[in-house]
Amino acid sequence: MLHSLCKFGRLVRSQKDIVENKDYTPTLVPQLPDDKKKELADFCLHLHQTMQELQAGDVLHQELTQIQLELLTQIDWLNDKNKLAVGEGRWALVLTKTVIIDLLLQGWRFKTEGFEVLIDKDRIEFERRDGKANKESTRSQLLQARDEQLSEPAVRKFVHKMERRRLNQQGWHSIYSLMRDGRELADKLRQAKTDSDLSVVVDPYLQFVDQDAICAHTGLNLAEVWRYFRYTWVTPQRSVPGRSIMILVRDAAAVNHPVIGIAALGSSIPLLVVRDRWIGWHGETFLEKLTQDFTPSKLKWLIKQVEVQINQIYIPDLVDELAISQDSLTTPNVETIEALAFFALEEFKKHRDEEVPEVLKTSNPDDWSEVSETHLYRGKRADALAKLLRIRLLFDSHRLKHIRSKEELGHALGEKELVEAIKNLIKIVKSERMGSQMMDITVCGSIAPYNHILGGKLVSILMFSPEVATYYRKKYAEAESFIASGKFCQAVVKDSRLTLLCTTSLYQNNPSQYNRIKVPCHLVGGKEGDHLVYQKLGTTSGYGTYHLSTTVTKAIHDYERFRTHQIEETRKSGEGREVGAVVNYIFGEGISPRLRRLRTVLDKLGFNEHFFKHGSSRVVYGLALASNLEQVLLGQQKRPKYFLPMSKPKLRTRQLAEFWRQRWLSMRIQSEQILDRLDEHQLSYPVKHGARVVLPADEHSQSQPQLELWDDFT
Repeated sequence: MLHSLCKFGRLVRSQKDIVENKDYTPTLVPQLPDDKKKELADFCLHLHQTMQELQAGDVLHQELTQIQLELLTQIDWLNDKNKLAVGEGRWALVLTKTVIIDLLLQGWRFKTEGFEVLIDKDRIEFERRDGKANKESTRSQLLQARDEQLSEPAVRKFVHKMERRRLNQQGWHSIYSLMRDGRELADKLRQAKTDSDLSVVVDPYLQFVDQDAICAHTGLNLAEVWRYFRYTWVTPQRSVPGRSIMILVRDAAAVNHPVIGIAALGSSIPLLVVRDRWIGWHGETFLEKLTQDFTPSKLKWLIKQVEVQINQIYIPDLVDELAISQDSLTTPNVETIEALAFFALEEFKKHRDEEVPEVLKTSNPDDWSEVSETHLYRGKRADALAKLLRIRLLFDSHRLKHIRSKEELGHALGEKELVEAIKNLIKIVKSERMGSQMMDITVCGSIAPYNHILGGKLVSILMFSPEVATYYRKKYAEAESFIASGKFCQAVVKDSRLTLLCTTSLYQNNPSQYNRIKVPCHLVGGKEGDHLVYQKLGTTSGYGTYHLSTTVTKAIHDYERFRTHQIEETRKSGEGREVGAVVNYIFGEGISPRLRRLRTVLDKLGFNEHFFKHGSSRVVYGLALASNLEQVLLGQQKRPKYFLPMSKPKLRTRQLAEFWRQRWLSMRIQSEQILDRLDEHQLSYPVKHGARVVLPADEHSQSQPQLELWDDFT
């Protein structure tokens, strides 16, 4: 047995610790041809010897980085070769090595046993460290991925373009025109210490980034402005599917209305247990509330949801093809349910085996029947109908509609199959609701110099503004839901009245940005006694793919492209050889195409479920915009009862900003030490400003050039 240890940063443990703590979970059982397994074992032996010889430190890091570069060179070679001439075993071997090296560079522990590779985050040491150490470890991982992105030629070119002054109708401007000089801000704040009206120094407002919108003060493209400042975040930028809104928070009190901070909303994460428990979407939570506060009307609502959901599925073709009688729909039987389930499986198989229809690649088809008639959506419709009929069958067999008391309900819930049926129904209700009336705050923070005066809290508070909900409703008022429309065979427009925002911290410990935010609603036009808060809901399970660097994800993408080519050639030849399913980036196939793609490839390589448990949990927050959000999101009530009036949304934004000025800014500026920090951010040449994107040095330059700012004059 070979034992190896990677000791980077704070992950330092002795060889004795590794031997005594045999708590490793096997992570990789290579799914490779025998000769490639032997080659992988030799590779791991070489890693073991290298790590034993060099121990921890920069030398070991450099050696592992060199090995990674050699593997990436091999991947480039594989991409250039005739794709079917390269055996899949060779591709899989190189990719497996790349994943292992990537994790070792991040400080994961490692050993081998026979042909099995055991690699895992050092959870024992991770749990021993304090919150600050955990934060630094996670931050280091994120910065590595961020710097990889900033090293991409296209990104470097974009950053240089934004920093170069250009002449437009508003004059000579660059991204620096939208940064506030820290010395100027500090001087005005010093003068305003005794002035009750701080709005003359900092006067925030919201600006929503529409497609191709141009800044009226600088002539810069607003989407590019948002993108530039997003590159100053610790995390890399990633596009996400679904709905999205980008927001700039700007300052009307200064020349050119500089950017205070940025925010973004994105479609909600489908699987988040602590949030679902809070809302009432979690099956167990729903049952607890149903039994504790039982009323016949609540049970009647639950039973009615089966019919409501069935009515959202187009079924005439299914009824005809499977000869389903009307009685079988109202009074289901096992034969009908099994026939629908088998039909769904056959349709899903046909979808996997065929080339993806073009209509599934469009965002808004002219004829929704074309979507409904694809194998994917025929399968989805049959599968959904089978599940709902099974729920109806169980409800009927347990005489749910005849229950009139809490005791009777408790007796019925002694049957496990009925409990599971109710949980499954709540999942279906959730899936129909979450895509329209709730969103996640995916970006929220301030840039320098405003970060020193708690600009992050300002941006966080402004997410409560009715301007956000109003803009969201206007943008998506006529948006047709792809999945719902495909299942219904005609356009379905969902209610876009926003009732809930959720967000997560970046690190495991509580973020100070959201702490102590409690806005009295009566100061913003609401009722006395109500408050707007960032409600801490719990923590995530520490599961996902953030620990995979862009280097690995790109390599996985290349490997998947190779396999896709294999599948296409196999179809053309008619051999019918099974080469494995490839994830298609189309609506309706499933949640998180990125996660499914990575899992599909890593599963095929032999990495198990434990690989995705990176252990870095995050704090989850909920921002209730309406007092009846649970009833709205369950479909029990239609109209949100907002905490703040939707009338005069810009006024509400100004009132929220005033609350921030009085609650935090007025206190912050009393510290001369804070004001001195502002002085450090200067826009005079050479620019030294915290809002500037710092590009990693490349082989052509050791530092980011400043001369490019003045290339217009040469």
